Amino acid sequence: MSGFPLEIIVICLLVVANGILAMTETAVVSARKPKLRRQAEAGDQAAQQALALTANPTRFLALVEFWLTLSGMIAGV
Repeated sequence: MSGFPLEIIVICLLVVANGILAMTETAVVSARKPKLRRQAEAGDQAAQQALALTANPTRFLALVEFWLTLSGMIAGV
């Protein structure tokens, strides 16, 4: 598989990755901390991890922004 079909597949994968990264960024920024705390206290592992990310999102959001920019640039090329 080469040429045009491969390019379309790569672009589609980059668009999907870009969408997932954007959803992740939005979810971390808009997460309700009181609800996450209740779920974490009930023993929910995912809520504990999300709460840890919302407590100090700087490194995570910087990494997400980097990959968003990179995937957008590659898709544009």
